[in-house]
Formats: sequence, structure tokens, C-alpha cells
Amino acid sequence: MKKDKSERKIIHRFYVVFTLCLISGIGAFQSPSFAQSLSVPFTLKENFQHESLGQFASYPTVQDTGYEPSLAPTTDYNAPGGRALMRVVKPNRNGEMRFGFIRQTFLQANENPKLSFAYFLNHAGAGDQIEIGIAGSDGCRYVRQIPAKTNGWIKEEILLKDFRCNGNKALTNGIGIEAFYIVADLKHADADTTHRFIIDDLALQANQAASFEVRQPRTVKIESQNAVVSLRSYVAGEQISLAVSQPAKIKSVTSTIENQDGKVIASQALFDD
Repeated sequence: MKKDKSERKIIHRFYVVFTLCLISGIGAFQSPSFAQSLSVPFTLKENFQHESLGQFASYPTVQDTGYEPSLAPTTDYNAPGGRALMRVVKPNRNGEMRFGFIRQTFLQANENPKLSFAYFLNHAGAGDQIEIGIAGSDGCRYVRQIPAKTNGWIKEEILLKDFRCNGNKALTNGIGIEAFYIVADLKHADADTTHRFIIDDLALQANQAASFEVRQPRTVKIESQNAVVSLRSYVAGEQISLAVSQPAKIKSVTSTIENQDGKVIASQALFDD
């Protein structure tokens, strides 16, 4: 019987959930402490040498997120490598203004996490700052401020252990990094001035959760969704063949297929053969 497109889409959704369940299988037969410690060093890099926004958004968020003309890649202003990400804002009044960028992540602080980036700010006065913030998985916002500079492209490297939540709590090993932002915090923005804040050559060094490498079928990782998706879809009754490489020595692994409602429809042990 021929399957329609909606059924094909549902079967494809089964596989998306299926691959994520494989990752959770790491902790299924190990102690909780082992599962939590199974992470690997990772550096999130972005140099904006493409047409996209690199998964960055405006921050603070704009009223209409579907229409945001102030955020765009640029090839102007002698950006390192020829291209960078720019915010352009012309305030409607004089006074304080904060504008910059935010990006979601699925990382975890290690013993020495750090963030490096280059920035260009066309106007800054006395007391103006660049503020960097980390959204911790513990519900804390960890913040660090540095003086804003305007003499061309400025390179910064900041240790995340120097960030603080509520003025005293440090970002320590094992805390999840759910997002980070970089904003220009101007105390006396000028309504007659077009303010430009540009970032480039960003690198966030931390840890990420160890995961299985799916060898069969071919897959693609969608970082923004923290998901691994099959490059082919499946129809009802078709056999699924799966091969993965484990990130560490594991006692046993079970794969699970769930439907779109989270109901388990198949479960199968994987073997080291």
C-alpha cells in the first residue's frame, strides 16, 4: 500500500527520537556520576564567513522577532576574514542603551572554560562597557563587564571562571551553558548617531556531552536542536539498520524508537560486533 507524505513524515520523526534515545543510553547502565562526567572538550567557533547569522539573535530581544533589520552579516569595516556579524541601532532618544547578540548552546563548563572574540564599536564614552553573560543550567546568569573600546577591532579573551552570578557565585565545573550573550552597554547613547556593534572570530571553549557517532544510516547534526537526524526517511514496515561508535567503554546499549507522542514502539539491544 502506498504511503502518503504525512505518514512518511511521521516515520522520519521516529528516527529523530530514536537517535536521541541512543545518547541517553549511555547512562542507562552506568552510575549517575559516570553519566554526568561523560563529556569531552569542545570549542564552539564562528567566523561568520557565510550568509547566515551563525545561529545568533539580537539581544535584548526585539519586539518583532520575525522582522529584525538591525542584525545582519557585513563585509564592511575591515572585518577579520572579510565578513562579520553586525547590529545597527539608531536610538530614538539620548541616554542608556544596550544592544548586542545572543546564542543558544548545549555546552558545559569545565575546569578552565574561556571565551574569545573580536569586536568593533564605532562609538563609546566614559563608563561604557561590553557585557558578556552566561545562562547557567542552575538558573543563574553569570556576568562579566569589560571597558568598551573604539580604536578599531579589539580582541578579547575572558576566563568564564571570572564570571559571577549575583555578585559572588562563580561559574564552576559541570554547570551547563545554555546560552551566552555579548552586548554593548552604553550610558550616553546619542539619538543623532547610528551605533554599530560588530563581532567576529568567536570561540567558546568548554565541554559538550559525549555522544554516539552514528555510522549507519548517514546523518546530519543539527546543533541548534541538539539533535542528529537521518538523511533518509522510512516508511511503515521498512527495516532500520543502525551502526554507531561508542564514545567510551559501555556495558550495554539499547536503542529505542518512539512515536511523536513519546510512546515506545520498538526497543533493541545493540551489540559490539
